[in-house]
Amino acid sequence: MLYWLPDLRRWAEVVAHFLRPGGAFYLVEHHPFVAMLDDTAGAALRVSAPYFHGPEPERVESYGSYAASGDTFQGLEYGWRHTLGEVISAVIAAGLRLEYLHEFPYSDFPALPAMERGEDGWWRLQGENGDLIPLLFSLRATK
Repeated sequence: MLYWLPDLRRWAEVVAHFLRPGGAFYLVEHHPFVAMLDDTAGAALRVSAPYFHGPEPERVESYGSYAASGDTFQGLEYGWRHTLGEVISAVIAAGLRLEYLHEFPYSDFPALPAMERGEDGWWRLQGENGDLIPLLFSLRATK
């Protein structure tokens, strides 16, 4: 979801505005590290994109949708890569208190071709290094 937001500071201000004192905000999101990896079918696990971005959005040809994959071209999509530090800094700058940040070696969808769904329903990278990189993160912040 954060990928489609150009201004994380404003997003966090809106979150803080709608929380009452003592209220909690919980976010689960795809880890920004995953966006650096080559997602081409058959490709070795390698870095193919920068972690840090500029002010301009990334332009991507979209196939399928976020809800269902597919081979049909849907159009152009624009998004902004945000680092984990930018997400946390926006939450703190909005006046929220960060209670925790967790990172996980599994995902809710197959972000990379070398992922398989486990019996627990989570998608993981296969092979001896499958649990070495973060695929999801969560944070909890309070007002």
